[in-house]
Amino acid sequence: DDDFEPKLIHTVRGAGYVLEIREE
Repeated sequence: DDDFEPKLIHTVRGAGYVLEIREE
């Protein structure tokens, strides 16, 4: 399950990135 952690973090970071772009 070592590939699940980085995958989850990547998804969360990606979502935050999109949210930041939308807010700006």
